Amino acid sequence: MTSTRTAPLPRSHDQTPRLTFAGIVQAESTKLTSVRSTWLLALLAIGLAAAAGAAVAATELTSPADAVAGGVATTLRTMAPASTVVALFVAVIAVLFVTQEFTSGQIRTTYAAVPTRLPVLGAKTVVAAGTALVLSILSSIAAWAGSSLPLSTAGLRTSLFEPAVLQNIAASAAWLVILTIFTVMISTITRSPAGAIAIVLGVLFVLPVAAVFVSRSSSADLSVLLLTYAETTMSQLFSGTEPATDLGRDLGVLAAWLGAPTAVAAWTTKRRDV
Repeated sequence: MTSTRTAPLPRSHDQTPRLTFAGIVQAESTKLTSVRSTWLLALLAIGLAAAAGAAVAATELTSPADAVAGGVATTLRTMAPASTVVALFVAVIAVLFVTQEFTSGQIRTTYAAVPTRLPVLGAKTVVAAGTALVLSILSSIAAWAGSSLPLSTAGLRTSLFEPAVLQNIAASAAWLVILTIFTVMISTITRSPAGAIAIVLGVLFVLPVAAVFVSRSSSADLSVLLLTYAETTMSQLFSGTEPATDLGRDLGVLAAWLGAPTAVAAWTTKRRDV
């Protein structure tokens, strides 16, 4: 009597790998890091942050006694310009990261792989925000290092792990993450590099100037309604100086600046043709 062995059934070709959000995030991360301009902009931002810190430190040392007497406050002043410098580079990186797929037509392939589309928007936001977080921390450290050498010649040595310095680094990182999320949403809505950069720079530099002029002609301080006020809010939150009476207002304004463009970006992502 002979026996026969049944061969295993071949695996169905209809079975496709399960698509996960982590996988989408990894794919979007590869898109960002595989572009040479991302690394060049990041290195340039870090280098300019260090240079800005050294330049401000040199200005502070025009009065060495006052600089030393200022202590950690002097160091924080030398680190302040780094946030502005990095904000510009983070905005550009985020805009190019989002819009390049629309301008090249690659977004059709992306949406074919992820038909629901919204996970792509979420993944791009996570990747861009994570990049901004890392770049902000590295730039703040570079600004501290750039200013520490000239300040140390005057006898002022501030540790990187000084609580006030760490609070400053965390506040700057939080602000840049907020700015990056806003930039990703604006870029998704406009799908245009020039348009997105114009809007973001307008919010950063034009609106505050307009708010100053309007505030002068009225009794209301409109600066608290701007997205840029989030930088002050983050600084106060991490330093523990945020007035309890202002907390609800500030968080509400911040939620509006992030929530409104996020809702529009999600709607256009789902409804607009590629």
